[in-house]
Amino acid sequence: MLVLCRMVVRRTPLSLSLPGVLLALVLSGCAKPAVPQGLRHLAYQGWTNEHHITIDASPKQVFSILTDFDRFPGLVPSDRIRVSKETAGPYGIGTVIRTQTGYKIKVSWTTKVVDLEDCRRIVLQFQEGMFRGGYEIWDLQPDGERTRVSHTILFNLSNFVYRVLWVVKDVESKHNILVEATLQNLKRASEADTDRHG
Repeated sequence: MLVLCRMVVRRTPLSLSLPGVLLALVLSGCAKPAVPQGLRHLAYQGWTNEHHITIDASPKQVFSILTDFDRFPGLVPSDRIRVSKETAGPYGIGTVIRTQTGYKIKVSWTTKVVDLEDCRRIVLQFQEGMFRGGYEIWDLQPDGERTRVSHTILFNLSNFVYRVLWVVKDVESKHNILVEATLQNLKRASEADTDRHG
């Protein structure tokens, strides 16, 4: 039953029959997977959604794109989601990011940078919306001359309406498509910069 309780990137499709949906909603609070190793300082228990990509560029190059808000919003598929920096000044702890969806049901939320390790990690905390209190983490690990990038969201859907929407509107699949597209765009931009600067 743990499979029903944990949100994962790749899973066997569940039948969307009414009993299946109700069972998933009831069991959704039964077990919380542990916080991934290396993120234990967050002391947060919740569902985990992770995506990974290896980029032929240094962590410094990748980090510079992730924290450059003249460039980063262009990596996100703009027909489906918009990202903007709400606070003035350089990107750092305390920076607030606004995200808004472009689907039929418009949803927006803010995240705030709560931890920043140069060329290694960016941790943002959701300030409102369905993921309120949860975290978005960009983790950069050197792999020779390449970088292994992990994008992780840790969250709890404490509101019953959000849980229903998550299942009925298949929000997780939409999220996965957006993150994968963003990671591919980040890879292209980082590797193009590496080629240009040699």
